[in-house]
Amino acid sequence: MSGVQNRNGRLDVPKVRSTGPKEDAFLRELGARIRKIRKAKGLSIPKVYVLNPKLSMSTLSKIENGKIDPQIGTLRKIATALGVKLREIVGED
Repeated sequence: MSGVQNRNGRLDVPKVRSTGPKEDAFLRELGARIRKIRKAKGLSIPKVYVLNPKLSMSTLSKIENGKIDPQIGTLRKIATALGVKLREIVGED
């Protein structure tokens, strides 16, 4: 487990933020959109990692499955690796 040691020498593990139903739906849609783009380009998750080693395969898998809420920097890395604009990933027109 990763975390930061507090002043008592104990490990403080970051808590996972819970999401509501609307946010869960958005994250699933976001992940599905990313997966669709990746597969349309004929890329596997390991191939995306080769294109951008700063983006872990585990993180990409979790994003595609709607399990985590990615930061904007992570979405930019994904967009760059997939060769698309960020707006295509987030679904803005």
